[in-house]
Amino acid sequence: IVTCAELGDGTALVLADHSVGGRGAEGWARAVADAALIAEASWRVPPLIVAEKNQGGQMVTAVLRAADASLKVKGVTASAGKAARATPVAMLFAAGRVKLAGEFAELEAELRGFTSDGGW
Repeated sequence: IVTCAELGDGTALVLADHSVGGRGAEGWARAVADAALIAEASWRVPPLIVAEKNQGGQMVTAVLRAADASLKVKGVTASAGKAARATPVAMLFAAGRVKLAGEFAELEAELRGFTSDGGW
């Protein structure tokens, strides 16, 4: 659960890492809703939640809306594995078009852990 912003120059900024582990659907949905509240209070822009719907279909959107009915949710379908989905993001980081707005030790370790063959 990562809060990001697209800047006017086309650069993306990772603002916060709200990732949680060991929680069920209600737990991660509450973490998303809390992250959205923090983002909106900080930047005064209603956040758009982008949620992968492959495994849960409409359940993901329903669980998010149960946590906070006002969430604007866009479901996306992942058509490739994590490595393939991460490649464009890695290229943007390498080109300096995505930056971290602080230190996110766990997120950075996870990002460094992926290999090009989809392994860890």
